[in-house]
Amino acid sequence: MKQPVLDLFTPDVRPLREGWQPSAPIAPHRSGSHSSWTGAQSQTLPIWTEKQSALLQMLANGQPLTRNQLALFLHWPLSSVCSILASVRHKVEVVDYETYDWGDGRTTKRERFQIRRT
Repeated sequence: MKQPVLDLFTPDVRPLREGWQPSAPIAPHRSGSHSSWTGAQSQTLPIWTEKQSALLQMLANGQPLTRNQLALFLHWPLSSVCSILASVRHKVEVVDYETYDWGDGRTTKRERFQIRRT
């Protein structure tokens, strides 16, 4: 079965309230208003950081991964994986859990993440 093509590089931007469209204040009668408008527009468009992009690409290119696996593959501290994962949570979903046995009777359940398929 062919995987759907996902747009991972365009952040999900939603208006604060229904019908509201962000706009930059410009004065059309002034010279340079176009450059003011384009400069203001570039400030209102969110972009993915390098780490957000790397994490999303890692999840898009393979099987579901746990936070610990992401930290291992990306060479990041686990705290960085957790914070970056939280910032792109609307793009990912929990698929299942991996159970890790510590060998002394303790076990840990770890979430496995993949790109949200909607």
